[in-house]
This record gives sequence, structure tokens and C-alpha cells, in this order.
Amino acid sequence: MKKKIHLTILLCSRHDKWIAQCVEHDIAAQASSVEGVLYEIARTISAEIVVDCKHDREPLKGTPPAPDKFRELARNALKIENPRFPDFTLPSTLATRFEVQTEQELLLCTT
Repeated sequence: MKKKIHLTILLCSRHDKWIAQCVEHDIAAQASSVEGVLYEIARTISAEIVVDCKHDREPLKGTPPAPDKFRELARNALKIENPRFPDFTLPSTLATRFEVQTEQELLLCTT
């Protein structure tokens, strides 16, 4: 089964750190740079998908949405055009009934 997952990633800068929060699923990461936080959120989301697939679960279906405060921040955020995301490719050795394809949207906090 082909599974297309849309991911909205909200980037916020706080106290010399970058925070990336997925809006559709409560998955987050932090790092000291934008490149670092994008790598970390990609790695974390990929790991969540791998665990779900290994347990024959629909990827990310059991992961709840981000808390309301992040969805509110996302509504007021700026969309970053043509973002450069790290590769979300899953391991080819992962035998699963799901063929996972992700599409990402990147937003920047304005507050």
C-alpha cells in the first residue's frame, strides 16, 4: 500500500537553539543550527516511520498531532519556499506492506 505523508515542519529560534516541530504529528528536534535541526527532525521522523513499519503499523498513525500552541504558531508562520530538506529515504532492507512517500512544508515562526 502506498502511503503519502504530508509533514509541516515549524522552525523556531529560541535562546541560541533551533527547534523543529512537526505539526501533524508530535515529533520535535533541536539543534544549534538550521541545517542541524533539519537533519535531526528528518532522522527522528524516519526512525518513527521505521519502527511503525517494523511492527506492521501504518506509519505515524498512532502519533498524535502537536499541541495546540504549535498549530497556532504554524497558522501565523512564514512559508519557506523551496526548502532544502535532508533525505527522508527509508532503509531499502525494510520489508513492509507500506511504500512511504513524504512531502514536506517548512514554516518559520514569526514570534
